[in-house]
Amino acid sequence: MHKDSSFFPVDFVSTPLKNKGKIAGSVVVFSDITDQKNNETLLINSKNAAEKANKAKSEFLSRMSHELRTPLNAILGFSQLLLVDKKTALNERQNESVDQINIAGKHLLYLVSEILDLSKIEAGKLTVNLDAVNVIPIVENCLLTMQQTAVHRNIVLEFEE
Repeated sequence: MHKDSSFFPVDFVSTPLKNKGKIAGSVVVFSDITDQKNNETLLINSKNAAEKANKAKSEFLSRMSHELRTPLNAILGFSQLLLVDKKTALNERQNESVDQINIAGKHLLYLVSEILDLSKIEAGKLTVNLDAVNVIPIVENCLLTMQQTAVHRNIVLEFEE
């Protein structure tokens, strides 16, 4: 207790005083730990705020992933319909463009799924499996996706197996 009768947190160490093998008293040393307690409170409050923000971020990512999937699935569905609909046969250039829409849409759907998986990982709700992957189709897909931009900028993309 301070002189003004206000209380404050302390840490103390008590050492016994012996006289002829018997405890005759003790020395007690008190240390004011107000700053330490204040820092602990700040740390706990900061940790709680960070956990709350992380939870809000994860919920946002999860909601946005689901919201993005609906229109994306519609885009993919319509592009696939254009490719198989015999009544509205597309010329070669149109076919290639719709293929690019389909490829880009699938890539975007994959990215959205990855974001959703990330929020599941953070929540501890996703198991991860290691699998061998053939990278050749992935590289070919990347080349197809980047080809138009590369040509537009006079860049030649080549891939050798």
